[in-house]
Amino acid sequence: GRKLSLMDTNKQWMTQNFDILKDRKLNEITIPGSHDSGSYSIANGSKRTDELPNLGRCLNPLVERIGVIWSKTQHMTIKDQLEAGVRYLDLRVYKDNDDEQLYLVHGFEAGLFSNELLRIKNFVDSNPKEYIILDINHLYQFTFDDAVALMFELNDAFGTKLLPPREKGQAMYTFGEIVDLQKTVTVAITETEEVPYKKIVKEFPFLWSSEINIISPWANTTKPAKLKQFLIRTMSQDRPTYALHVTQSILTPKLSDTIKGIFVKPHNLLQLSEVLLPLFPQWIPELSQLGLNIIIIDFITQDLIQTLIDLNLRSCFEVEEGNDTSEADALLKK
Repeated sequence: GRKLSLMDTNKQWMTQNFDILKDRKLNEITIPGSHDSGSYSIANGSKRTDELPNLGRCLNPLVERIGVIWSKTQHMTIKDQLEAGVRYLDLRVYKDNDDEQLYLVHGFEAGLFSNELLRIKNFVDSNPKEYIILDINHLYQFTFDDAVALMFELNDAFGTKLLPPREKGQAMYTFGEIVDLQKTVTVAITETEEVPYKKIVKEFPFLWSSEINIISPWANTTKPAKLKQFLIRTMSQDRPTYALHVTQSILTPKLSDTIKGIFVKPHNLLQLSEVLLPLFPQWIPELSQLGLNIIIIDFITQDLIQTLIDLNLRSCFEVEEGNDTSEADALLKK
């Protein structure tokens, strides 16, 4: 069959295939994404955050040693992820009240947010026809003023390239529209008690809501069979026309799993992910019948990125209220 015209890497896969993608809505394009995108740099010695339980001086070193191997979810740096074709980044931002700096985080501090933002900005500036989604899924230890400062930093980085969200009832932008507008960066946040979305979006109208504008159901299971059933069920539900849809193809360990991991496999998150990585490509033909938009996974590989990009060769799927769920029902009975 006809292959996408790709460079040696997928650094400009959207640019290279503009004619294929230009008339598709952003929620009709299959977009590779990574889960906890910034956690690649977590290692022994990384500073723990307040997310981890404090069990005292004797037990904390054990908690930290175990925590590190269950907190790292990616091998590739954010720069390498973007150059490999990832276009959705899941970012968790933590304010360290000791040094007043912002870090990407997943239980432990990873890279400085400002450093990672510069790398993303450099990619965006060099690749103006690539659409990038920055989903700031968590704001830890943030006051409202901290969030305002973060938004100014994002606005300074991307400026007029920031794409405002669609309103309820509106159709999603097409890829061609956002390229013509030269607005190819989406920034979304998950609101907190201190940072209500309705309040901050008044000051920064480019902000998308991670709850309203990005639909991202989470299975919260370690069982691949349960995950697959969950994905089929949630992907078969009605999708708002104005929102993006994330398929979270991830297995999530509980505290008991990490303790068991001291003695038996999986001993760490990588080993748990290795259960899923060979299975997920086998699910893709079934899931793609329901319309794969954004897919996130732990330890994403270049092979999987390629597989997801290649799905864009097929004709657009329909994203509309009241989808026929008969295909999904048949899949659930398998």
